[in-house]
Amino acid sequence: MKVKLLVGRVSADGSHAPGEEISVDDREAYTLITSGQAEPKVKKEFAELEKRIEKLKKEEEEKEAKLVAIQREEQLKESASALLDELVKVVDTIASVSPEYRDAFLASFHERFTPRGEAE
Repeated sequence: MKVKLLVGRVSADGSHAPGEEISVDDREAYTLITSGQAEPKVKKEFAELEKRIEKLKKEEEEKEAKLVAIQREEQLKESASALLDELVKVVDTIASVSPEYRDAFLASFHERFTPRGEAE
């Protein structure tokens, strides 16, 4: 395993300065890393991998939020459609019971629910 030395080291392979990358067996790497004398060579790669994972999680959360918003919008459209269906029934009932009030009701409804600037 490759490790980056944090301290100078002398071994049978020679002397090594802090910052050098050396290859050692896994047991020696474990000892050097746990004693604070070296860090794993893959530390930077792990940090980059963690950043990529975090970015993907954030993107996934944004996608999930968009999906929830789209689903909510669909629910609102369905509710609005159902309410309009009920309104049609009310207008039909008014027309069948008191035809003279139908036009007044529709005008009142139109005035109340048409956004300002769109009314003709």
